[in-house]
Amino acid sequence: MARRAVFALLALAQFVSVTPGATRHDDAAVALGSLVGLAAVAVLFARPADRTTPIVVAVLYAGQAALVGPVLPIVAVAAVLLGVARSAVAGSEGDLVGRSVPIALAVVGVTVAAAITGDAATALSYAVVLLLAVVAGLLLAGRTARRGARERELVAAERLRIARDLHDVVGHGLTAITVQAGTGRVALEAGAGAAAMEALAAVETAGRQVLREVRWLVSLLREEDTRVALSDVPALVDGARRCGVDVELVDEAPTAASADVGEAAYRIVQESLTNVLRHAPTASTVVRVSGTDRLVIEVTSTGPVSLAPAEGTGIRGMRERATAVGGILDAGPRPERDAWLVRAELPKGARR
Repeated sequence: MARRAVFALLALAQFVSVTPGATRHDDAAVALGSLVGLAAVAVLFARPADRTTPIVVAVLYAGQAALVGPVLPIVAVAAVLLGVARSAVAGSEGDLVGRSVPIALAVVGVTVAAAITGDAATALSYAVVLLLAVVAGLLLAGRTARRGARERELVAAERLRIARDLHDVVGHGLTAITVQAGTGRVALEAGAGAAAMEALAAVETAGRQVLREVRWLVSLLREEDTRVALSDVPALVDGARRCGVDVELVDEAPTAASADVGEAAYRIVQESLTNVLRHAPTASTVVRVSGTDRLVIEVTSTGPVSLAPAEGTGIRGMRERATAVGGILDAGPRPERDAWLVRAELPKGARR
């Protein structure tokens, strides 16, 4: 629907643009000029990012100018130059050099056509408009490229961290299982049945814990590369519950947050539940999402918690995420009871 609306506006602008020539040309020239202008708009929408599109649209503009004189605004040419300049940097091929030649030819062609059919002042003003469109396209492309690179870096860092955790979980768990299995074998050989049963029970406990942690980490690795949001927190909690975590979500319908803040909130809950799974598997956990002026995330685990008072990499990572969007985060034991609390206050919109 938005694409059709833009097309209609461009088409209307192209019709209006032939008005200055209407008093100097007959109706046939004006009608043909309008059709040529519409053809330029159609080419723009059919092949918006093709490297040959600027030349085709510039040629059509020159034909329109020859029929009815310099037309203003030069919407089709400016729009295609903006789009092609943006895709030249942001596109997967990144062929800035290959696209710069058609862009330059289009600017020169339109300027020359305006000079021939009009005057030097008109040609100069048109050239400035087109160059501004090119610059705007390059700026948009640079911003898009930086945002994409940042998102890819965050995804890569998150996957690397999860992979490292997976390696640690499997290595630690298998070491514990191997030691206990050896202890059980020695006890059986010595005829100590009770000690052997105790060792086997330890093997079973270690195996179950490893399976729970591996299942959780693998579910995180399966996340798509699209950005997660605050609305994805219920699914995250459900996934933790399926992995054996006793967790409850209390969603108090907070004010909607920006994309950056929503992703930070999701990652904070994710890391908190990962810590619960690893360090407090028997604890009862409550995830609370609330706030009106500011988004408040609280993850409270009640029960045996083996987290040390010192801040580890997980808590440090959560704190960095909160700070990056202009928020604050506190994590530590609650003195009034056997519990661990992670509390983050985030603004509704990320700071620039």
